[in-house]
Amino acid sequence: MNSTAVGENKRCRLHVDDESTLSASIEPWERNASAQDVARVALAVDPSDTQSKDRRFIYSKTGAVGRVNCPNTSSSNQFLWATVRVTHDEATAGEMRELIAAYADAVAASSECGQMLE
Repeated sequence: MNSTAVGENKRCRLHVDDESTLSASIEPWERNASAQDVARVALAVDPSDTQSKDRRFIYSKTGAVGRVNCPNTSSSNQFLWATVRVTHDEATAGEMRELIAAYADAVAASSECGQMLE
């Protein structure tokens, strides 16, 4: 059984010379959602792409998804998931893994965890 997103996402796009070059988003999903579930609907990443050993991230050279470990949400029915996507193949898969990990950790340290999982 596949899990689904359960709320509105928040997205930020970076444009350079009037062209979108980076997109980042966060979205609440059912608590049992896996990285593969999120990757199925994310752009520029596929469920069969490289997965981290802890199964928290899936990443390619053009996109990545990662679970946000929000503090104090053990009673929530949801997890936040972060996604990033680049429009040019100038990154490596390792760089995308570092980007999604840093982004997910930054979201976890922000007020978004509490606000989006209420």
